[in-house]
Amino acid sequence: MNMFLNPLIWLMALPLVGIVHLVFSKGDPRVLALKYANSIYLVSLLLWVGFDYLNNGFQFMVGVSLAPLLNISYILGVDGISLWLIILSAFLIPFCILVSWQSIDYRIKEFYILLLLIEFLLFNVFSVLDIFWFYAFFEGILLPMFILIGVYGTRERKIQAAYKFFLYTLGGSVLMLVAIFDIYSMSGSTLYFVLVETCPTYKLIFQLIMWLCFFLSFAVKMPMIPFHLWLPEAHVEAPTAGSVLLAGILLKMGGYGIMRWLLPLFPDATLFFIPFAYTIGLISILYASFTTLRQIDLKKIIAYASVAHMNYVTLGLFSYNFQALEGCIVLMLSHGLVSSGLFMCLVFFMIVIKRG
Repeated sequence: MNMFLNPLIWLMALPLVGIVHLVFSKGDPRVLALKYANSIYLVSLLLWVGFDYLNNGFQFMVGVSLAPLLNISYILGVDGISLWLIILSAFLIPFCILVSWQSIDYRIKEFYILLLLIEFLLFNVFSVLDIFWFYAFFEGILLPMFILIGVYGTRERKIQAAYKFFLYTLGGSVLMLVAIFDIYSMSGSTLYFVLVETCPTYKLIFQLIMWLCFFLSFAVKMPMIPFHLWLPEAHVEAPTAGSVLLAGILLKMGGYGIMRWLLPLFPDATLFFIPFAYTIGLISILYASFTTLRQIDLKKIIAYASVAHMNYVTLGLFSYNFQALEGCIVLMLSHGLVSSGLFMCLVFFMIVIKRG
């Protein structure tokens, strides 16, 4: 495929072009951001239309070698897992813009720049096939979300919530960075296709240690008990667009990371830790469900319910069969739509109350 006809290239380019345009434009940033977000969503549908569902491999692949001596490349590709998460991300961003149309009344241009930047980073998380760049984009989302919560939050504890979100998720990912360097030292590469061939051949003790490092990072993002403490406060203090992003897309990064990296890279360690993962998943579901019942804040109700729903994904992922993985993808997509819709309905509900 011609590189310039590859919709994945346009998905990466359009958010960056939109950011530059917003920086220098003197027009209404809301209208401009919405035009770019809608264009990006239409391009994402081209991935869906052009995707070959009979092909089990990666499609629309494109890449460049950035550090040949270090064997580090920036390579993008889409398969049946990442396709739907990319489309979900592109679908929700226009709604984030619309739901913030009236509520964001200061530093408006900067707010929409952050949304487009988050969209660009999400597309990379769900399509990059080099684990070094995956980590960079996986953690890169923290900064714009930190600003989104801390600056544009709607309640008194927004600064504390922003720092809690930042420190929890960053702290949980430090071990994954150490593990990536260990894997690179062993295999000499960070490319997905090399790692899925070499990592399963390593000794069990090495796999177990690496598995724990990766699992902790993804457990914070899911989130699982007891790594969930950042989520309810972040949901409550964030602007509605931030809550939609958190519940609709960002929680899916943990499940995607487990499917893309944890399960194929460390299969023997995964089998060893299945009882452990099941135990954490069941505890998380029960704890979050009972905690949801005693909440009176609507945002906290949705937040704790999201913890329970995403840990059903945990159980499915570690069921270690094809039907369960398919179910996990469906559940993540449906949760992304339903939880985001609930937050937007909450906004309209509050508007009706104020006008009434």
